[in-house]
Amino acid sequence: MTKSDDKRVPVLRFKGFTDEWEQRKLGEHIIVSKQKNKDNLSLPAFSISNKNGFIPQEEQFGKDNTYSKTDKSSNYIVKPKYFAYNPARINVGSIAYQNTITPVLVSSLYEIFRSDNNIDDVFL
Repeated sequence: MTKSDDKRVPVLRFKGFTDEWEQRKLGEHIIVSKQKNKDNLSLPAFSISNKNGFIPQEEQFGKDNTYSKTDKSSNYIVKPKYFAYNPARINVGSIAYQNTITPVLVSSLYEIFRSDNNIDDVFL
């Protein structure tokens, strides 16, 4: 990046790009979701691992885990093409992109968001 006349211009230019560099914050391009499972839908429960991304609770913690027996009406629904992460584990990379066909449930401790049309989800 070079700086000339107080303009931030990238050294590497893409075809058709002539404008100066503009800094953006991620928060300007995401839509937060807090949709709870208030109707207690029978959706599969997932968690997020830093190694495997979205993973069914049964695979993560075993078929007879305590979570599988709890009321899930306060859990969040994560729709396809949404991201989710556990703020307590973001430092180890526990964030994932929901790429299944149907919605899934995650703990209400998670944060859920999707990107707006200005961001390529694959890039993010």
